[in-house]
Amino acid sequence: LNLKKKLLDTKKILGSNYKTLSNEENQTVKSLRRSLVASKSLSKGSRIDKSDIMIKRPGTGLSPSQINKIVGLKLIKSKKKDEIFKMKDFGKNKEL
Repeated sequence: LNLKKKLLDTKKILGSNYKTLSNEENQTVKSLRRSLVASKSLSKGSRIDKSDIMIKRPGTGLSPSQINKIVGLKLIKSKKKDEIFKMKDFGKNKEL
C-alpha cells in the first residue's frame, strides 16, 4: 500500500512527456507573431500589390507566409494604413 502510493506520487512528480503551453505562453506567442497589414490606405476594389503590404506585430491576422495568396486579389472593403488583412477582406475572389 505504501509502495503503491509512493509510485503514484513519483509518477505525478515526473509529469508528462508532452509539452503544453500555458495560457500566458499562448498569449505571448500570439503577440510575437507577425501579420500582414496595409502599408497605406487602400480603397474598396483595389487590387493588392506587394508594395501595399507590410509585416507587423501582433500576429492576429494573416501570416506573412500567405503574402503570395493575397497579392493580386481585390479588396471588398477599404483598409486604413496599418490595418490588419484578413481573408474575409477579399470576399469570394476566384483565386482563393
